[in-house]
Amino acid sequence: MIIFLFGSGLQRAGLTDSALSRPASKGAFVRNSQRGSVVGVLGGISLAVIGTLSANTYLIFLGIAFHGLLALDFLRTYDAAVGNVTRAFMTTILWSATTISFAVVSIVSPIPSPVVFGSWAFCGATIGYISALIARMPLVPRWPKNRFESRIAGLFGLDYIVGSGGSSLTTALLGTFVSPQVIAAIRGGGTLLGPVNLISATVRSLSLPFLAAGERRISEFAKAVRLTLAVSVVITPLLGFLVFLPDTWGAELLGESWTVARPALLPLSIETLLALVGGIAAAGHRVAFASVRTLVLRLSVGIPRPFIVVCCAVAWGIPGAAWSMAIIAAVNAVLWWTSYRLLTRPA
Repeated sequence: MIIFLFGSGLQRAGLTDSALSRPASKGAFVRNSQRGSVVGVLGGISLAVIGTLSANTYLIFLGIAFHGLLALDFLRTYDAAVGNVTRAFMTTILWSATTISFAVVSIVSPIPSPVVFGSWAFCGATIGYISALIARMPLVPRWPKNRFESRIAGLFGLDYIVGSGGSSLTTALLGTFVSPQVIAAIRGGGTLLGPVNLISATVRSLSLPFLAAGERRISEFAKAVRLTLAVSVVITPLLGFLVFLPDTWGAELLGESWTVARPALLPLSIETLLALVGGIAAAGHRVAFASVRTLVLRLSVGIPRPFIVVCCAVAWGIPGAAWSMAIIAAVNAVLWWTSYRLLTRPA
């Protein structure tokens, strides 16, 4: 599952977002979907070979289905953002229904877990292929020659790797140098904030065609500000509800992790809100194809972040780790919006 999420996230950052940044261009959709097929085929072959060599049934199934799963992710994300909501909704319902059906059957009968995983993967791939045929989305793997688009895809893909790598490195370092309670607090708080983070990720995808619709970049900045304020008004009450969640509810949701997660909820909620605020400005950079600037900003915060969080966790425990993450998110948001303001100013 981690490999699938990483692969789909990499495709989304490098290719799907490029198509969404030019929602009126059919050519951008076609070219980037063809590049996505290249990623799906190469990734699928690699996973199938590794799974065969390591006798890992899960990796073999994922490798076989990888191309179709990435096609489904590309089309669902694109459809939801550009207004084809019905098709995106139906593909999601079909995939969920088939997966849940196999899961329910596995509870009442002895179905091996690889079969359940395979049903999720192969059903998703099948739905992806059918949806692609209906949408006339090209599935033949091909990398169209366009130096600018290839460079953009590479840089934004690298930007995603840096962001994901920094997050993973933070968790790894915390697990190595700090007590397990800190990891439990961060992970537990992240579990409760999962639905809000899902909304934030959706908002980022929807913001790309919304910001790209402006004729002038100065109007684009104003739209970004209004979008940020509107989303913040919706998100803040949800975060407030989680911060003041009763102990009995928290214990039911997280079990023993609730005791250590509760002190971290306020700073983690602030970090979530600030990450959303900074993410909309980052989406504005994506629309402007400011790939080098985006990568520099990501590196400027991403490189020191793991070490700052670990040092604060060693010195002050759970509050130190959580509040340092919130402060870094605040600095990150200021950097993104300052850069975005400069990027959208008239020459």
